[in-house]
Amino acid sequence: MFVVCAVLCCRAAVGFPIKGTVVDTDGKPVAGIKVVAIDCDRRPPAIKETVTADANGAFVFKTIDVKPPVKVTGFHLFALAAVEPGARIGWRSVVLGYPLGNPRNDELAKGVKITIAAPESVEGKVTNEAGDPVADAKVEARWFVAKNKDRGSTDLSMVAKYIKPVVEFTPAFTGKDGTYRLQGIPANVTPTVVVSKADLAMKPVAYGTPPSLDVVMVPGGACAGRVVDEKGKGIAGAFVSMVSSGLSDRPSGRGDAISGLDGSFVVDGLVPDAYRLMVYDARRDYITLERGGIKVKAAETTKLPDIVSPPAAYVTGRVLDTDTGKPIPKAEIGAGSGQFAGPRVTSDKQGNYKIAVLSGDVRIYYAGGNPMYMVDWRATRKPVTVPPAGLKGHDIKLRCSGQCRGIVVGPDGKPLANVTVSIGSRPEGVQATTDAKGAFALGLPPNVDLSGG
Repeated sequence: MFVVCAVLCCRAAVGFPIKGTVVDTDGKPVAGIKVVAIDCDRRPPAIKETVTADANGAFVFKTIDVKPPVKVTGFHLFALAAVEPGARIGWRSVVLGYPLGNPRNDELAKGVKITIAAPESVEGKVTNEAGDPVADAKVEARWFVAKNKDRGSTDLSMVAKYIKPVVEFTPAFTGKDGTYRLQGIPANVTPTVVVSKADLAMKPVAYGTPPSLDVVMVPGGACAGRVVDEKGKGIAGAFVSMVSSGLSDRPSGRGDAISGLDGSFVVDGLVPDAYRLMVYDARRDYITLERGGIKVKAAETTKLPDIVSPPAAYVTGRVLDTDTGKPIPKAEIGAGSGQFAGPRVTSDKQGNYKIAVLSGDVRIYYAGGNPMYMVDWRATRKPVTVPPAGLKGHDIKLRCSGQCRGIVVGPDGKPLANVTVSIGSRPEGVQATTDAKGAFALGLPPNVDLSGG
């Protein structure tokens, strides 16, 4: 009974590299085109790999795939830019980690097709709520949504420096009649424009609303501050993001900025509301400083106290089985507190882990990863005190309450390899991948009832 249920509930792992073909607008392959893969889940985004299309226009990325052992976990966004210097550009975004059967991964399995074409221009109009034109407003192209089957999007403005000189994304300014014209837009995407002007903000639209080149402005405010180290010296290059806390009945407002040489930043164009601020320190990977309850008012700039980002401390230890004392590999360990969210790391074959945190009271927890152990947030509810010099020998002990084993087969009765099997309302916490014989093993909580599938 359980094997049948597993077949119905399983999620197939993506077992192939990212590959594809570069073609022109007539569908003919184009050789010698540079294809850049940009990791958009990093802050700021960064190049992961660059390859060149062969004589048939084909390309394959060697370092980006999710073949077992998994190199990319969870949902991960990559932007692929095909560049012909000075002439044409193609742009696609791909999301790794969705179940096989999702249209995006069906396309990935066959190979991504990137069409390069001459850049285009787009036109639109900026007005206020009364319909009057807004002159001298700055207009930039930001998020881009593909016009073809690829429904993904990414922020080209954050990664444009990697694909120059083809894409400059030069801002435009509205005229007296509120109209503007943006040039150099890739032919296969529709841009979402970002408009800025003192004391104004873009009127929020409902989530999922298609991008419009016409924008309505409303009274807005700004937020300013500095990101500094423990000695008060400014930290340059920190990514600052603000998102409204959703206290109002309107859609969320948001904005972002990069700190300057002295660590200062200004996030403007914010709809009046309460906001949560997040700072990604450029000195560390994936440590996020957080501050909530920031109120932004129309026609005002909210001044923040300095955001102090001390050096990272490191916590090391082992992940062990409570009953046997044996090391637990492939366990994802996370860290955080009320003021920051840390990265996630994976224990090695000996159960060792090393994670970057901020000194002080920190909660270090098991976040899943090993199929034989369930996530239990109660076990790590109490924080540990990490000194500035770090903490060594902080072992994390997990208990495997029960096991469930089975075989996944296809309609023909043959075993299916590389299939992800998960159980429960939080499948990311405990899941396993079938081996070459279709077999899997899962850790289960006590007294779980599997009779209902």
